[in-house]
Amino acid sequence: LTERQVKIWFQNRRMKMKKQNRAQNYP
Repeated sequence: LTERQVKIWFQNRRMKMKKQNRAQNYP
């Protein structure tokens, strides 16, 4: 795994978490 791939992976994970939080905040 390259440094770039890791950064992208973290960004994707962060976006998913944000979407989940939004879904929880707005039923």
